Amino acid sequence: MAADFKIELTRESKRKFKQSLKTNKEEISKSVMDVLSAVALDILSDSIKNLRDHGNIASGKLLKNGRFKRVKGELATEVVYTGYAGAIEFGRKAGKMPPVDVIAQWVKRKGIATGKSIKSVAFLIARSIAKNGTKSSPFLAPAFNKHVQGLSTKLTKAINDVNK
Repeated sequence: MAADFKIELTRESKRKFKQSLKTNKEEISKSVMDVLSAVALDILSDSIKNLRDHGNIASGKLLKNGRFKRVKGELATEVVYTGYAGAIEFGRKAGKMPPVDVIAQWVKRKGIATGKSIKSVAFLIARSIAKNGTKSSPFLAPAFNKHVQGLSTKLTKAINDVNK
């Protein structure tokens, strides 16, 4: 999912940037991390909004487990989702059956079945998923693509602001 992007500099810009980096390294690093953190938070916020807008909230667990973190020792941040986020984002191919007990909890929570029929219904749903897979419902990639568009401009401005 990570998109590559470049910031191209002229020869003179490179020279000025290297000189500035020598004198303002810590300030520039902080400024760059502030921009990256803000963009990561925007991506996280929009991905949560996308989950809500697409109706992909079964238990709320996915909404709660999205995090952004700074990558230690690097000028980088990550937006991280765990669990079944990949199955929502990319869909699930036909093949192996998903866990019936997790689907049974969902069936119960949604009121689709009650009592002893919960496990039977969950089994049938799991078998259908194994046979047919599920459609993708991207929530993170659209948020990422939206916010990475202006990233190089924001970074350039942040660096230039330090160098004023």
